[in-house]
Amino acid sequence: MFCFSVILPKPSISNTPAGELTWGQDVSITCSISTQHLGGTFTLQQTSGSFRKTQTSNTNSATFNIPQVNFNNEGLYQCQYQTRVSGREFSFPQSDSIRLSVTGKEE
Repeated sequence: MFCFSVILPKPSISNTPAGELTWGQDVSITCSISTQHLGGTFTLQQTSGSFRKTQTSNTNSATFNIPQVNFNNEGLYQCQYQTRVSGREFSFPQSDSIRLSVTGKEE
């Protein structure tokens, strides 16, 4: 029996627009991965809240849209990537975190 280890890269994560968000603004969070094993599932998770979305992608990235943010959307977010290769499931490491900050409603 042969044992081998695979070093899996962690996804990168970014948000548009960057910086502080205003209540009611739309935000997009993009997760991308540097791997030749495309055709997997990206999961975006709010680390301190209940937000969790998954998206399958045939490319190396997925974009999650959060419309009309409010204070519940504040916090840290991370991406994870999973894919199946030759019948084996691979879970890539968690991405670094990004923080969404929301300011009050504009009068």
